[in-house]
Amino acid sequence: MKRIVNIIVVFILGICIVSCKKEPLIFKSKKVDLEYGDMVSENLEDYINIEQSDQDVLKKVKLDLSQIKKVKDKNYPELGIHILKIGYDDESYEIEINVKDTKSPVFEDFNSTLKFVKGQKSKKKELLKSFKVTDVDSVNIVIDDSQVNYDKEGEYKATVCASDSTNNKTIKNLKIFIVKPAVQFVNNQVELKLWDRKKLPVKVNTKNGKVNYRSTDRSIISVNKNGVVTAKRKGTATVIATVNGEEARCKITVSKPNITNSQHATKYLLNYLKANGKSIPSFNEFEYVSEYGYVIHGYNMGLDFTFTSYWYAISKNGDIYDEMLFEYVYKS
Repeated sequence: MKRIVNIIVVFILGICIVSCKKEPLIFKSKKVDLEYGDMVSENLEDYINIEQSDQDVLKKVKLDLSQIKKVKDKNYPELGIHILKIGYDDESYEIEINVKDTKSPVFEDFNSTLKFVKGQKSKKKELLKSFKVTDVDSVNIVIDDSQVNYDKEGEYKATVCASDSTNNKTIKNLKIFIVKPAVQFVNNQVELKLWDRKKLPVKVNTKNGKVNYRSTDRSIISVNKNGVVTAKRKGTATVIATVNGEEARCKITVSKPNITNSQHATKYLLNYLKANGKSIPSFNEFEYVSEYGYVIHGYNMGLDFTFTSYWYAISKNGDIYDEMLFEYVYKS
């Protein structure tokens, strides 16, 4: 009986020794959450309670980050579960790193007020470029302007939403003002014949600001500072009027003339001479019709003589033929 008791005591003492044996490493947690974009710590103190762990063992401990899969060209891990190994001698422990994206995109230098000219619907691709957003993840920006009437002046409400691949969102409110254009052409499309001259009327809706004009193709259309255009070649070009940085556009199509009388021929010739910086005599009179067209005599009067400048024949389609030199001056 005494022997049995001794055996039981020895067995209980063995269990106590095993169960009471101190773990060499005391972990704070074997599951760690990490914000996406942050790097995995290589500091033991972030995983192990240094003071409570075996100091001799700590000297042998090594971190193994080989199973941490990083984002391409970055130093931080991909979203999801990763395993970090901590080991010494033949012992190895695993720490589960759970990478999460919990942060919403952040707008930088956000402008909550936008202005558009009446009738000029926003080009969303260009508008989106005006919003700068920072986020570790890729960001999609969406503008909801469904309540905005771009053809009616007034103040409207809209929203812009930035979201990442894990559906973190930041939504901002916008105020969109639809205003009168600073400048607009009375006619946005004009058709002209070759060497026609025409002033393009504009409406200016601001007290301050000078109208500046330019042509997108001066070989087809030239325009002076007063908005007078000259059709120089068959084709299409656009005249742009600018006031205080705002633009209005007028599309101009130039075609060949259809000259059917001497008055038209004379006007056409004078427009050609003026546009090309040629001297224009005091008298320009129709004389007759030749095989080349309506012949216009240009001359100046002296006391006793007539000083002839030219004898030009104008064809139906606008060719100009020199009846004195027997050659074409201009072919349309």
